[in-house]
Amino acid sequence: MSKKEKFYAVKRGRKTGIYRTWAECQKQVNHYSNACFKSFPIKEEALRYLGQNNTDNHQKHSYKNFKKKMLDKIMVVDPQGIGSFVIMDKETGEILDDDAGDAFANKSKNYSEWPYGVDQRFIKREKHKPKFKVRPAEEAPKLDIELNDEQKKAYQLIKSGANVFISGSAGVGKSSLLQYVIEHSANKETRICAPTGISAVNVGGVTIHRLLGLRLSQDIIYKKQHKLPNALKKVDRVIVDEISMCRADLFNWLSQSLRIAEKRNKKPIQLIIVGDFCQLPPVVATKYDKKYFAGEKKYAFSTQEWKSWNFKTILLHEVMRQHDLQFIDALNEIRVGNSAGLKYIKEKSASSELQDAITLTSRNVEAEKINLSKLSQLKSKEHSFYSLSEETVDVHEKPVPDKITLKKGAQVICMTNEANGRYQNGTIAKVIKFVKDDDGNDCVIVKLDNGDTPLIKPHTWNVYNYLPSPDDPTFYVKSLVGKYTQIPVKLGYAITIHKSQGQTYDRVNLYPAGWTSVLLYVALSRVRSVVKLFLERNITRGMVNTDPAVIDFYKQNE
Repeated sequence: MSKKEKFYAVKRGRKTGIYRTWAECQKQVNHYSNACFKSFPIKEEALRYLGQNNTDNHQKHSYKNFKKKMLDKIMVVDPQGIGSFVIMDKETGEILDDDAGDAFANKSKNYSEWPYGVDQRFIKREKHKPKFKVRPAEEAPKLDIELNDEQKKAYQLIKSGANVFISGSAGVGKSSLLQYVIEHSANKETRICAPTGISAVNVGGVTIHRLLGLRLSQDIIYKKQHKLPNALKKVDRVIVDEISMCRADLFNWLSQSLRIAEKRNKKPIQLIIVGDFCQLPPVVATKYDKKYFAGEKKYAFSTQEWKSWNFKTILLHEVMRQHDLQFIDALNEIRVGNSAGLKYIKEKSASSELQDAITLTSRNVEAEKINLSKLSQLKSKEHSFYSLSEETVDVHEKPVPDKITLKKGAQVICMTNEANGRYQNGTIAKVIKFVKDDDGNDCVIVKLDNGDTPLIKPHTWNVYNYLPSPDDPTFYVKSLVGKYTQIPVKLGYAITIHKSQGQTYDRVNLYPAGWTSVLLYVALSRVRSVVKLFLERNITRGMVNTDPAVIDFYKQNE
């Protein structure tokens, strides 16, 4: 009969652990003061004697508690449902990390496995259960927009049902015309979209990705669309704003989707495109993308899909932002790559840095550094405003930060148009007082250049999607799916050129350095008057670098 196996557990000895023979155990306990050991017929009993299971369980329990406490303090949002986390502080609303979790891991020290190593049960994602009833969008109040002759001509062409491309330089009224079209011609069969979240919010539409049911990370370069997106059922008109930022592969996907919709819906779709290819281009970030989209390939107009729509091109010429004809001519020269326009701007621009001006930079880190430095110089007390998000609001759809910290005397920039025209998107002002309105909301009183002191209350931006109609689930309607409420101002000492698009400033200090294509034109065209522009550094011919493919495109469409 074979000898039964034993397990020798050494709890206190030269080396603790479990040994299979008495001889091995003796080596650890003989002549060892207060040695503690015992034999067991099965290994599990030996482990319990050593307390390893209890210790492991205790460690696991402690770590789970640690994770739970950590997660109780934050809110994790996966806006696109693709594992791209946004981590926010529940109390302050501060975004702790909007990338892959690395920044948050650094802040939280030992919590270095965030977020991918964390047990999914402990991640508190935003659940898509509406905090308010998702409902068809209400009709927005109409603005008092008066069209000029060029805009009227464009509007009549749109009413005829033609596919139209509306373009022109900065400040010619493309946005006003678009708003007029949306107010007077958009119906339930119209879809409104734009390449970025904020541009979509500004026109009361959705991102192109959301309209087509695409994820932001989805690679569609080599793919062809074969499926009808639900939001395009029964559609007869699609409007796309800020077309310059729509990359060729995304436009191809949109166009293919519309062609499928035409066949399924058994009716043509009118496509209306708005934007200026001489302004901000599509994002081409990776080395692979830069190689693939070399030359003109990144632009929507370079595709065969673009050509298939036979657009009627309307180029608006009447500039409303500037009134100095020589300044307008200089800007138009720079817009199409002619450096001759630099001479007038250099001669007429301010000779010293302007006070109470906004500084335009190419990088966000530079703008943030200037804003925080200027704010720190004020001796007054800080006052913070915190946002309120209701339901589905993507981080890229927020026009202003979740936390805005101001002081009395701080320079701010207004981020909306006031209903009575007292201030517009881009107006610079000074904070003079923090107050509460009749409803107890935190508000701010600012002083404008003209001496006016408007009360600025929290503003709500609406976020939309196209969802099944409650009356007819087969028909998709524009629906309110989220709201973002925050004070509509932010520190206005500096801003990036990308974020300045669409805004107009009275005074600008410009930092031209290492700019990519079209940034100089976009920056220069923000200011109303050349005498209210100061160049912090010399502007050179090399900065007038409009893509030759874009220049050729407009020559063909003149």
